[in-house]
Amino acid sequence: RKQFHDEFNEMTQTDKEDTTVIEGKKEIEEKPKGKIITEEKKSLSELASIMNVYPQVLVNVEVKNEVKNKFMEFEEIKNEIARIEELMEGCGRVLIRPSGTQPLVRVMLEGKEEGQINELANNLANLIKEKLS
Repeated sequence: RKQFHDEFNEMTQTDKEDTTVIEGKKEIEEKPKGKIITEEKKSLSELASIMNVYPQVLVNVEVKNEVKNKFMEFEEIKNEIARIEELMEGCGRVLIRPSGTQPLVRVMLEGKEEGQINELANNLANLIKEKLS
């Protein structure tokens, strides 16, 4: 809740302390935050109402810590990710990332049909486990 309010305040206020470094010098620029809100003359809730919220499935794949960053080195994994993205037809997303603190690769899928994305996420997780073991 606090994070939401902080982000909302950041989007709707002007921060005059944005900086840009040019040739090693610090230059203060005025960059208004919340430009879309101002231009559209709509509240944040009105703008957010056009977003579709899809179910998400998260599967953690236990792997050795030293190989958790190597999943994109396998063509089979890259091809499966591309196939899943194509199946979703732009209505969802695929996010695969290594954990920063644990020996895990996190597989997150978001899409219209929870049953479908659950199956796809688990199949992808199994493929990653197979290739990184």
